[in-house]
Amino acid sequence: MIELNAVHFAARSPSHITVANRTLERAQVLARRFNGTAITLSDLPEQLAQHDIIVTCTASQLPILGRYGGTLAQGAQTSSAVYC
Repeated sequence: MIELNAVHFAARSPSHITVANRTLERAQVLARRFNGTAITLSDLPEQLAQHDIIVTCTASQLPILGRYGGTLAQGAQTSSAVYC
């Protein structure tokens, strides 16, 4: 599902795409396809304010942003967020 989202957003030529995953290696695989940057989920909290749109796709029953210490309140510069 996240791959489909990445294809959709990349087709609109964003200035930057960042892919986060539990492992850096997995994030790098998808990031390379879209000329993006790869980070681990533990790096996510400090990255939130740098992005306008955040898409999460997970099988987790817990909110992914809260689990890794990030909240949108910390990212006051974000203008919108999308959750999947």
